[in-house]
Amino acid sequence: MIAHRLRRIDEIVDFAPEVGERPPNASGLPINIRWLRKSFGANEVLRGIDLYVRPGQFVAIVGRSGCGKSTLLRLLLGLDRPTDGQFWFGEHADEKRDASAIRIMFQEPRPRVDDRGR
Repeated sequence: MIAHRLRRIDEIVDFAPEVGERPPNASGLPINIRWLRKSFGANEVLRGIDLYVRPGQFVAIVGRSGCGKSTLLRLLLGLDRPTDGQFWFGEHADEKRDASAIRIMFQEPRPRVDDRGR
């Protein structure tokens, strides 16, 4: 007979710190999303999203096709405008942002384009 040892979830998972608690040596800006909504005509794709991403935290957005993953990223990149709600980079919506602290990774490889457009 094979014996299995069950462990408590808190023994193997590193839980996130409280909102606003900055991990040691974290760089970058937090992302604050409040009641973000996006509709395309009658099709409401994003329905009141609230999210806080700590500086330095990696986040994966997963879901079925058409659920709004790419739409959310397009909003955060400024490629589209939300129907309602707001988001900002930094602790407070009115603080000055350091754009060099914002990084993205596309879901598909993109060819590199140099300064001459090649």
